[in-house]
Amino acid sequence: MLHLFTHHTKGQSLITVALFLVMLFAMTGFAIDGGLFYAQRRLMQNTADAACLAAANRLALGETRDQAETAAQTVVALNLGATPGTGLNAPGTLSYTAIAQLYALEGSGASGADLTRGIEINGAEVRVALRSPAYTFFMHVIGVGNYDVAARTRCNSVAGGGATPFAVARWRGYYDATKTDVVSGLQTDIPLPQTYRKGKRSEPLVVRDILQQKAANTGICCANSASWPWQSGSTITKHPGDPASATGLFTQASSPATPSSPGYLTVLAGMDANPNVGSSSFSGPIVLDLRNVTSTPNLVYNGLDPAQSLQKYKDLATRYILEGYPGPDVLPGQQLAYYSGVSAGQIQKPFNLRYNVGDIVTALIYNGQVYDKRGTFSLGFHDANGNRKQDLAEDTVTRPVPSSSIEKASNKCAFDSAAYAYQGTFTPKVSTTPSGSVSAAQYRLSITNPSAGSNNYTLRAMLSTAGSSFGVAEGRFGGSFTGFNSNGVGPSASPTLASGTPFNFDFQQNKTTTCTVSGGGTVYTMPQRVTGANTLYLEAKNNATGERRARYGFIEMADAASTEFFVYVPGEIVYRPMYPGDSRSFAIEAEKASGSTISLTSGDVSFSWFNAATMTSTTASGVTASYSKNKIDLAVSNAAAVNQEYYLRVQVKNGSDIRWAWYYVNVRPAISPSINDYVIALGYANFRITDIGPNSISGVAISGLLNNGQVKAGMQPRLLPWQ
Repeated sequence: MLHLFTHHTKGQSLITVALFLVMLFAMTGFAIDGGLFYAQRRLMQNTADAACLAAANRLALGETRDQAETAAQTVVALNLGATPGTGLNAPGTLSYTAIAQLYALEGSGASGADLTRGIEINGAEVRVALRSPAYTFFMHVIGVGNYDVAARTRCNSVAGGGATPFAVARWRGYYDATKTDVVSGLQTDIPLPQTYRKGKRSEPLVVRDILQQKAANTGICCANSASWPWQSGSTITKHPGDPASATGLFTQASSPATPSSPGYLTVLAGMDANPNVGSSSFSGPIVLDLRNVTSTPNLVYNGLDPAQSLQKYKDLATRYILEGYPGPDVLPGQQLAYYSGVSAGQIQKPFNLRYNVGDIVTALIYNGQVYDKRGTFSLGFHDANGNRKQDLAEDTVTRPVPSSSIEKASNKCAFDSAAYAYQGTFTPKVSTTPSGSVSAAQYRLSITNPSAGSNNYTLRAMLSTAGSSFGVAEGRFGGSFTGFNSNGVGPSASPTLASGTPFNFDFQQNKTTTCTVSGGGTVYTMPQRVTGANTLYLEAKNNATGERRARYGFIEMADAASTEFFVYVPGEIVYRPMYPGDSRSFAIEAEKASGSTISLTSGDVSFSWFNAATMTSTTASGVTASYSKNKIDLAVSNAAAVNQEYYLRVQVKNGSDIRWAWYYVNVRPAISPSINDYVIALGYANFRITDIGPNSISGVAISGLLNNGQVKAGMQPRLLPWQ
């Protein structure tokens, strides 16, 4: 049996070996052909990426669509073996017969995300889809002799989100209409005409918009005209304008520069790129990753630590010159922090490594003015004639003490309109024919010298007591009256305000009483005077920058013998951010209605915190307040929560009377002390480089003012997902 069994198994080993060899051959074939496929696929993808970026780079340099397409085709030819002049030499197993076959459009005409083969350029966007047949070495034995190798990629010439990290002043002063030498001394925050000193004489400046064609730019702003950004018609507004409606600083040049008709020569960065107004240390470089430095929260991108050293900021400037800015786009009207103390060489050297004279770059545009991060706009009161009370710490509205018979005299209902803060059409019955009327207490204010590209503000009013306890107090910034709630929080509004133009806050008591005329029995409803001494907290917030200013106004409706009192912060309140580890003090004053000062102790003063967005009670994380010697001390711990906004309500008690004062606090992440100022981005413009010197970079504009969506040239290309 054993003999028979071994005899019958001799032939089976040959079958096993044969099957094993076939499997080994197949696996070897799969490995070799699979490896070749992977290598060819990788080569094809690298080529598609390089071709796409080459085309996008041409667009970024201001070249045409045809030039960009040719650049992509050249990269394909050089990478896939077709050396110019030597014929076709397809690498590896690729078996195309002509380079154009790799990107020849499919007969179906597919495009966009459906593109399967071709080079497609649509505006700033480029898509490259490559496809080639390839042959196998081993797989053809099992019927697989050919397969397709394909790759595709998408990129965009503006996807990098930013230009070279410079801001260029839009308006410059020149000696005269024929010379191109820029003169220092132009002020973009005051009306024209302006002058410069020439020897012993003062000569008028020729002011040019560098984004206007040179041929049409012969001193367009030599006198006050609508083309000067601080002017609106015949009125000098001194307002930056609005980016959304392209007014003021954001107005397009009347004859925008073009590649064939460029603007006047200007310094883009380095020596002689100093601003018209503000710190002379600014020479062009900006911090693209730190924006809106006066708002809460700051806009911070790409992992920037705002508290880091100046050297780190300088390193970013070099990196973004060499590699391009990864984004996101800078929007018109945004504030941009800038570097101080950056030498011209630190700008010129990396710029020279990347660019040549004649290249096109895109730079951000600003108006030529540098702003202090503490802000510049002012909130002030006006007198009855509309004259601004620049020198007053506070304004007062006085309601005199009435006669004892004011509300009812004999058989008549008498009314003294001077004794009321009341708005309406009430006509008191003083005879058989009703006559007379009353109006609200009116506070007249204005905003001047705004520091951002918006004239939209949020106005807020708060009372030093609950509204219900003071004659159902109401107020308005135009429109309808709104009551003050139990916390003293009153109306707010978001109007558009022209600089220097007065606006009103109206205050009234809406509580009423009745009076019955003797004899006739007629009942009249009339205002009921509620006496007292209170203050109004009036605040303006610039919605573009987040800056806030506040003033206190008086409501004096108490008699001279009253024990009631006012509590307030004197003068214009200029709010500035607080940072972890920061501290601040502000004065607090309390005085009787009679005018005498009240001496307070710490036991008379207590504090409550409110969320600035919702005006609801809250706790201030890491922020403490204390009272000493007629001032409030604020302290922010190193562990305080950042990007938080609060209102501090200071409660002061004098006898049985209680009054409140309000103060705004915002806590933000620490910013390097090297970042002191900012510029306002008006938009972008394309420039042709004319000189890259040891101390400065010069160029001429070849476009007008562009917003982020209009920029195609000069930006940093970047690969994007196919979809």
